[in-house]
Amino acid sequence: KYFGDKDSFFLACVRHSLSLLDQVLQEAVAHETDIESGIRSIVSALIVHARDHQNHNALYNEITSGGCKKYAREIEGRTAAVYARLLDNARAAGTVDPTLDPKAFAFFLDNLFMMLQFSFSCEYYRERMAIFLGKDSADEPKKMTESFMHFIKNALKIGGDRLVCDCV
Repeated sequence: KYFGDKDSFFLACVRHSLSLLDQVLQEAVAHETDIESGIRSIVSALIVHARDHQNHNALYNEITSGGCKKYAREIEGRTAAVYARLLDNARAAGTVDPTLDPKAFAFFLDNLFMMLQFSFSCEYYRERMAIFLGKDSADEPKKMTESFMHFIKNALKIGGDRLVCDCV
């Protein structure tokens, strides 16, 4: 009744979901001044968002696993800009390796975030998380955030003791 065709309706649903995610991401990084606290805020916010809006993430999972390439720029462009800006700010502040490529950083970080969201909202990925981390892992978002941060801090060489990887 309100839409001319199914694609228009589908796109309206996608845009609604994206506006909610945009709001979550903007709130998560609005007051953060360094990359560690920015990523921590994003991880915590994404876990809550994924648990509260499981259907939105399931829709996103369906879109990304199918042939809906036509929506990719609209969907992914939003998060790519947020994550690249987060790294640019950290590089300017001198808190991360200045040779990190902001575009590659945003892509890899988004891949991690996407799987994290699916792990809290899609049955298959929730079971996958339980296989890797234990059956109660979905019930411990704070522990998940801390584990994620431990991993990412070492990967980005953020903070005190760092693992060093001279990868080729």
